[in-house]
Amino acid sequence: MRFKGIRVDNTLELAKRLDVIKGTLAEMIEYGGFPDVVLHPEVRAELIHSYFDTIVVKDVVNRYGLRSEEKVRTLAKFYISSSASKVTYNSVSKFLKIPVKTVERYSEYLEKSYLIFFLKNYSVSPKAVENSPRKVYVIDNGFLKYFSTASLGRAFETLVVQHLHKYALDKFYEIYYWSSGDSEVDVVIKNGRKIVPIQVTYELNENKEREVKGVKVFRKYATFDTALILTFGQEGEIEGVKVLPAYKFLLSLENILDPLTQ
Repeated sequence: MRFKGIRVDNTLELAKRLDVIKGTLAEMIEYGGFPDVVLHPEVRAELIHSYFDTIVVKDVVNRYGLRSEEKVRTLAKFYISSSASKVTYNSVSKFLKIPVKTVERYSEYLEKSYLIFFLKNYSVSPKAVENSPRKVYVIDNGFLKYFSTASLGRAFETLVVQHLHKYALDKFYEIYYWSSGDSEVDVVIKNGRKIVPIQVTYELNENKEREVKGVKVFRKYATFDTALILTFGQEGEIEGVKVLPAYKFLLSLENILDPLTQ
């Protein structure tokens, strides 16, 4: 928004410029937030492809002295297309026909190069955390636009989780997802004994019960005061769970989360 000269310093300005703000959020969901991509929309595709090639070749293949650029490229594209999905190294190995150890090693390189990141499944058992599937996310939605066919829902979740991941890293908090049976919480932020479960869904409609159920079931596994559901534009409360629109949440992320995590 700053790149585009849009400033919102109070709630009155927020209300006045709501359509513009939602428009910038929709654009970021689709094209991501790389500065040059935002400032030069006429060359978005070229820039994103260039960034992808730089990460694969310079930041991974050359840096780690790897022989097979094609395997790295294939794995990177697979993870991008799987953003906001659960994966295991074994399943990726079988699907791509790449040895498990190679998948594990290359995955670590791609994460260190800031193309992707993983969330582990929350559990009080360290062994269970390590043995559970991980959720993978691409670091910027621009890659989704040109290297995947992700649904709007997955693109929206990916964007929001990118910001939550950065928040957790900046604060030195732990960040997970949680899944058990058919119940799931998209993000769990943990600071010591303080836990905040967060559901991310583009729109609350027929999936309303599923989002609330995930939070309810999670109470059997963790103690927390407040849970959030983040949507594109809806606001309110469902069965004690606060529903916030993403534009409002992202504009005041620290102001909203800090009181809940400290």
